[in-house]
Order: sequence, then structure tokens, then C-alpha cells
Amino acid sequence: MRDCFDDGVFFVPLAPITNPDLVAPTIMQTLGLKESSRQSPVDHLSDYLRDKLMLLVLDNLEQVIAAAPMIARLLAACPLLKILATSRIALRVRAERQFPVPPLALPDLTRLPAVEELSHYSALALFAERAQAVLPDLALTAENGEAIARICHRLDGLPLAIELIAARVKLLSPAEILHRLGGRFLLQSDGLRDIDERQRTLENAIEWSYNLLTTEERTLFTRLAVFVGGWTLEAAEAVCLVKDEGGRMKNEGTLRAMKDQDHFSEILDRLTSLVNKSLIVRHEEMGESRFAMLETIRAYALECLETSGETQAARRRHAAFFAGWAEQVEQKLRGAEQMAWLKRLEKELDNLRAVLSWSLERDGTDADLGLRLFSALRGFWLMADHQAEAFRWLYKILDKSRSSHSVTIKAKALGTVCVLLDWRGDADPAAAAARESLALYRHVQDKHGIAWALRDLGDVLSSEDCVQATELLEQSLALFQELLSFD
Repeated sequence: MRDCFDDGVFFVPLAPITNPDLVAPTIMQTLGLKESSRQSPVDHLSDYLRDKLMLLVLDNLEQVIAAAPMIARLLAACPLLKILATSRIALRVRAERQFPVPPLALPDLTRLPAVEELSHYSALALFAERAQAVLPDLALTAENGEAIARICHRLDGLPLAIELIAARVKLLSPAEILHRLGGRFLLQSDGLRDIDERQRTLENAIEWSYNLLTTEERTLFTRLAVFVGGWTLEAAEAVCLVKDEGGRMKNEGTLRAMKDQDHFSEILDRLTSLVNKSLIVRHEEMGESRFAMLETIRAYALECLETSGETQAARRRHAAFFAGWAEQVEQKLRGAEQMAWLKRLEKELDNLRAVLSWSLERDGTDADLGLRLFSALRGFWLMADHQAEAFRWLYKILDKSRSSHSVTIKAKALGTVCVLLDWRGDADPAAAAARESLALYRHVQDKHGIAWALRDLGDVLSSEDCVQATELLEQSLALFQELLSFD
């Protein structure tokens, strides 16, 4: 850019500085200016730069972000001055124009290109280049191309992450690296000795940003790690913003989502701050804001959550929210907006799977959250073509339902099992599940449940015993009409 700036281009490294008051003196030092006893550093710089056509590159502003007003003042006083600032945190001044730096280019894993085209993607090209620095014979081939592409995807296309992990090929094949790519292996990968300490491991790099957060922001950041594949504002509010009577954030607490405007503003402000500090990303889907963490950052947040001792409490709130949300959506799947709600369920599928996996490893009320969720997804399993996945969960659900102390939760789970088995053509076990569900609903005199169980059993028997099936379905219809009349 020197040809564009008559008075030069100057690079000002700010990473070693933690005091915002030292930003102006550091710029002066770079420009070769001596401090004056008669003027403040800012006034001195303003006088010097007022008529200069110059570019200042201020590198790593995030830890001295409080210097932003000084930078704005400098720009206002010097109309020909341009500043290019690199920062993980937005400056939030009027002169600022933000240019987010995207990750490196990645191929589509569902339609992986031919091996000779893989090196055209900058993420894979960087991996190969850095891998060859420690293992000269390594090349992108048909055998390792997919593994390397998946590694780069898992690393979110981040150059630092790719550079650090690629060095592992000296000991492990790309397939072995991919298999182990998580936790401490990911965060503590050995780095280069000729770069700054904060960039020698991914943990150090992310910790640099984490240390710039307030206490409240750190709490939110770590709790958000329980989400898989992203979250909505509503979900973040319910799962992460848990308070005691004094208004303080706490580890254990109510599962109730806080819906008043003050709480909404609080979660929105903190999410905005985390977006501005490049720790979470926001995008819009179906007219709704959705947030997510890059997987490398989420790995660090999960470590922090585990250290805080909050993991189980956060996962419990996460499970409770999605179980309740799925039960609300269950009703909407019977309405005119069925397709829109099926798409929303698809968006949350990773979160739903996480809840099922966690809850089925637990006992008591935690396990019941998984049973509730599985049952509420009854329509989704069938209408969204996820029957095969439903059967992968089904037998674990059956096993857990036997230990449930809630009769209605167990009865509903058995009803869902019945519908899935009937869809597969397993009439006898489907009928057995329906009869058990019916008996449980009758035991607690749950008329709504009885009506559904009668309908399920009638559907199963319709291909074998039309007379009995008709009788059961007529009983179900009569009971539904009675309930509808009562409502």
C-alpha cells in the first residue's frame, strides 16, 4: 500500500501492551516521535498527523480496546489518516467499518471433489504445506484426501488450528489424527517456538480472548458450550441465564426461562458482546437469529465448563429446555405450519441427539427427560424420514422406560415405541407396547392418554382383526369427542 500513501505505511504491534494509555506512546515510538512534556501523546500525534497521508496498521487491539475513543479522536483530527486495526473485539466507534476475516476455503464433504482439485482449497493447501514441513513425503492423495478434508472442517478452516494440527503428521496418519481430534489433543497440540506464546497452542490462542471477558460473559460463554450445532435466543435464555433471588448468576437453579424484558436485554447484551469479541457467530434462519460456536472454540468452552463444576447442571437445563420445547412443537406438527416446524426440528437435531445421549446415560428424572423428548418426537421420526435413527434409540428407550417412576412418561414412551414398531411391520411387539401403554394410562386414569393408546392399538390390529380394531378405534373416537366437548 506504500504507493497509495505519500507519508508511508507503519505497522504498530500492540500484543505486548495491556494498558490502553500506552497505545498512543507506542504509535509515537513506531513513527520515531519523542514524547513532549508540553503535550499529551494524543495531542502530539494529532498535530504531527494532521496533514499526513498515512496508513497505520494497529495489530491486536483487543486487549487495549479502551483506547478506541483515542483512535476515533485521532481520525477526527487527521482527515487524511487511515487506520487498519486488527482486533478480536469490535471498536464500536462511528468511523469503524468492520471487515470480518472468514476461515479458509473448504470443500463440500457431501460432494468431495477429485483429489487433484483438493489442493485448490486454501485450508487443505495450508495443511499440506505445513505437514510437508515436518514430513516432506506427505502429499494429498486419494487415500488421505477425505481424512484431511474432514480434519480441516473440524478445525473450522482456521489457519492457526490447521498449522498446529498439521504438524502431528510426523507421528500420526491423517486418519489417526481425525479419530483423536478433540479435547486435550486438539487444544494442546504443540506449536512453533518462533511465534508468540499466546499462539503456540489453540488453548493459549482462545484463552487470550477468554481472559478479556467479564465474569458474567465468561459464565455465559462456558454454559453455551452445552449447545451442539447452535442455539436461539430463547434457548440461551432458558439454559444459561439462571439466577438466585439476589439476581446473581449461579450454578444450580430454576429451569424456568426468564421472559421479562430486563432478562431478555441482559442475555442479548452478553450475546452481542461475545459476537463482537469473535467467540460466537450469528446468522439468520427462517427469520430468526441463530448463534453458534466454532468447534475449536467450543472445545475450549467445554473444558472451562468442566472446570467450573457446572457441566451436569448445564446439561440438565439443556435437556429440560429441549424436552419442553419438543412437547410444544409436537402439538404444532398437527397444524397448518407442519412443514415449517419440521424444518425447525431438523435445525435442532444435533441438540436433540445430545439430550438423548446424555439423558440415557443418567437415571431418575434426568433419564425421564430423554423419554419425554423421544416421545415428543413421534411425528418427527415418521414424517421427516428419520425412522432408522429412531430405531437406534428405541431399544435404549425401552430399557430406560422400565426404570422410570413416572407412569405417564413411561406410557407415552411405549406409545411412541408402538407406532415405530408398527411402521416397521412388527405387529406383535407393537401391539404389546400399545397394550402396556393403555394399561398404564388406565392405572392413572389419564383419559387423553387412554384415547391415544386405544387409537394406537386399533391401528396395529387393523390389518389382522378388523372387528376388534374397529371397536378400539370407536372407543378412542368417543373419548376424544368427550374430551373435546369438555374443553
